[in-house]
Amino acid sequence: MPQTENHVYTEEDRDIVSMMIADAIATGKTSGVYEEIAAEIGVGNPDAVRKYARSLGLPPIRLNKQALEALWQRPPVPDLASQVLHIEAERAGVSGDKHEPFMNRNLFYYFLDACQGCDTIIDLGDDGQYDAFSKFASRSSGSDDLAQTVEWIEQDIDLELQVAERVVKIPGNHDYFLSRITNGALGPWALINTWAKAKYGDRVVFSKFPIAYLALGKQKWVLHHPDSYRVVPGSVAREFADEYSCNTICGHSHVTNESNSKGGYCAIDVGGLVDERLVPYRYFTDKPYSKWVPGWVVLTPNNHSLTKIDPLDGTFGTSQMVN
Repeated sequence: MPQTENHVYTEEDRDIVSMMIADAIATGKTSGVYEEIAAEIGVGNPDAVRKYARSLGLPPIRLNKQALEALWQRPPVPDLASQVLHIEAERAGVSGDKHEPFMNRNLFYYFLDACQGCDTIIDLGDDGQYDAFSKFASRSSGSDDLAQTVEWIEQDIDLELQVAERVVKIPGNHDYFLSRITNGALGPWALINTWAKAKYGDRVVFSKFPIAYLALGKQKWVLHHPDSYRVVPGSVAREFADEYSCNTICGHSHVTNESNSKGGYCAIDVGGLVDERLVPYRYFTDKPYSKWVPGWVVLTPNNHSLTKIDPLDGTFGTSQMVN
């Protein structure tokens, strides 16, 4: 009989080792198997038992998936990719970054006029400023009244639904401020969602994530409100366009811009409808950010028209491109 660590293995030991390894494999047990065998046959070192089992040609202890699934009845983890919003439209107007109560009302009316004939209006994040719940709380000058902000956002939805059949809301980083500091217990996004569902049903669609996909005929677009910001206009949108291999529209930058990515995809930043003159923290920052350029884009299956407003003289410029 083989001898390991001063233990002389008997025929009975061999049978015990073989049986216990077979049982472990059948039940899917992987932890403490050699320790239990060592205790059963009186060997002090479980590694010695492991080597002995290998010398007998016994199979190593491996996971038995079926046995483990029987032992661990765990609920399935949600497939988040399947929960990303997919939108179909015939004609869509896209803007965002209203940052209520600092939205430029006149620009909002121009945007609504541009959306005449659209079946869908898409708000690409940051409906509200919510400075009181951000790092800019000390600079909010008392202007960030939560109840008033929520009321004005609801009024904006009312007006949008007088123009389009449906409004799609995609959250931005500001829309998560209150949810973050209350660990999800409170949030204007949830309050507005509840109000909209009660009043308009499925005419107002809320995206769970700051990204959604839009299809207009054969044209595909990614809609995104990223956290990323760079001074170079359009650079973030271009990177996302190549990452998703798709035409892309981004919010967040406040600088309306259109360019092509390295992969040849259309990359658009919509500057949104916020009035830079009204936002308190812009008077505190000394970072070399450029002037904000408000704007929006209207999409059809065949082309898109981008409107941007010159921040210095307030003139409108609209360019139309074939998709």
